[in-house]
Amino acid sequence: MKKLLNSRFNKRSEKGAAALEFAIIVPVLLLLVLGLMDIGRLLLVNMSLLSAAQQGARVSAMTANIPDSTLASSVRGAVPNAIVQLSVLGNCTSASLQSCVAPSISTKCAGTNTGTTSVAASISFYWLTPIDLIWRFADSTRGVSTDYSQTVTAQCLV
Repeated sequence: MKKLLNSRFNKRSEKGAAALEFAIIVPVLLLLVLGLMDIGRLLLVNMSLLSAAQQGARVSAMTANIPDSTLASSVRGAVPNAIVQLSVLGNCTSASLQSCVAPSISTKCAGTNTGTTSVAASISFYWLTPIDLIWRFADSTRGVSTDYSQTVTAQCLV
């Protein structure tokens, strides 16, 4: 009889333990999965920005005295709309998604076959999770943007 009472008491005391453990673990796992997705998005955007800056540097290195507008459109055109959408998450106020990419040309080729050209591409990246708090140790809220940039320098060919 005593064993029967002890077994019933033990079952009752552990009845909600699984629910409590589940409630503690699920937010941590969810944050981990969403954080990994954010980091994957960040890497994809960074690779696209690097490719766009390389395209701009290639065009600038092969064309003497290229107008800034032509070079900027070359850089913007190298970033697909889907990548821009992944980065800005609907926070771009411009009519065209391509104008959310900000090209920057610090030096251009002058047609003397000497020197270098330097082209940068940048975009605002909006986080889904507060993972940027870990990296920046700053006060932040969900949806905060971080500007990411890639710069490429190339030898002038013309």
